[in-house]
Amino acid sequence: MPLVEKMTRRFDQAWNLMLMAITLSALATPATAESDSEKERTEDCATAVMTEYVKANDALLQETATVMSVEATIAQRRLQEEYCLRFVRCSLDDQNSAIFRVQFDSCLKDEALEKYGAIPGDTD
Repeated sequence: MPLVEKMTRRFDQAWNLMLMAITLSALATPATAESDSEKERTEDCATAVMTEYVKANDALLQETATVMSVEATIAQRRLQEEYCLRFVRCSLDDQNSAIFRVQFDSCLKDEALEKYGAIPGDTD
């Protein structure tokens, strides 16, 4: 898949995740209007983090054979973890908050599902 399509799809996924985080954050805190500059900062941060991640992940994939080595698989997972941490930090500061942990976990899950082309199962 071309880099532009991959980045567009990632941006759409990331944007949906960020909107959910912002919504949950608004529900958990007193109602305050997010300023336009803060919203732009959050969007710029998420875009920069996502762009860096896609480039680094593509570079890693270019270096690997058809089947990734154990070391490359571990490196990719660490890259995913760092991406998710940085991405969630764009909109949330408190790493100890439940919202932060849920968003981080959701991001990692989305990355794993995308990597393996999996469909999420029922969580009932």
